[in-house]
Amino acid sequence: MKKIKDSNLAVFVGLSTNGEVITLFDASPEDEKVPGISFKIEFSGSSANVAIAIQKFGYRVSLVGLVGVDRTDGDLLLEASLTKTSLTFTRIPVLTKSNLASIVANQNPSVSVKSQVVGFRGKVIPSKVRKAVSKIKQVVNSEQGWRLATGITSEQFMLAQALLGDNVGYRSLSPHRSFCDNVMERENLIHLLKQTDLFILNQKEFDDLKMPTSEIHAKGVSLIVVTNGKKGGFYSFYSNGILTEKTFSALSVEGVTYETGAGDWFHAMLISYFKRKNISVKTLSVELLDRAIFFATRVVAKKILYPGGSNGPSPEDMRQM
Repeated sequence: MKKIKDSNLAVFVGLSTNGEVITLFDASPEDEKVPGISFKIEFSGSSANVAIAIQKFGYRVSLVGLVGVDRTDGDLLLEASLTKTSLTFTRIPVLTKSNLASIVANQNPSVSVKSQVVGFRGKVIPSKVRKAVSKIKQVVNSEQGWRLATGITSEQFMLAQALLGDNVGYRSLSPHRSFCDNVMERENLIHLLKQTDLFILNQKEFDDLKMPTSEIHAKGVSLIVVTNGKKGGFYSFYSNGILTEKTFSALSVEGVTYETGAGDWFHAMLISYFKRKNISVKTLSVELLDRAIFFATRVVAKKILYPGGSNGPSPEDMRQM
């Protein structure tokens, strides 16, 4: 049988998606009225951000997203935002309502204001889970490739199991922060870790998890990456009986920055680098991991200049850095 290059393998990403309205303005605190206000509609959510970023860097992606069983005005926003992408998108109707989000971003370079994100996250309808699991398995089992479960909440446990599957070396998990601090759901998270090769989360989520890296590795996870914004982060890599733990730095950036989606783009760029080098987490070396981390930090340093979760640089933009 002819061996398939990792770079040609499909990438399946799920399950967090939503339409997103970005409100842009340029104002100082003294302004009575906000001048120059404008709006953008984007397709976003943790999984959509990752999928769009990977696709932008040249790799084919299939996005599996949870949507509402009944259509609401939020679905109109979702449909409008989806038309701006060329993603293959499979809808999984299992939520009370489709997710939606809004971001208010100040573009005034003299004002340091964190982007405010508000939104709605639909709840999983238990009676719809079995059918949803069956549909997810039908989609992701169609091809060999990567399986990335992002923004996963505790109630999405069975759906994430179906998405991750048993593609050893090609499974990545990035849980929603609510899953990390939910002690009552710890057994479900442990089950997911047993299906995970790359576990990626931010420092706050890692602290809330209260699980040492040794315990996470013991579940079968080879690579743990913890990001910490402007402070960089660290990774813990266990391979062939050897444990390597290193910190890494973030690149400094001048100008107005927007944190929304930065972690998703970091995740996406790690996968993009692995695909470019035709490696899985199981065939990864420390040297290539360090290069992947540096590549991801470079892209994120550019991405945070773009407002919105899915909005970010292209490979051409990176060549201009």
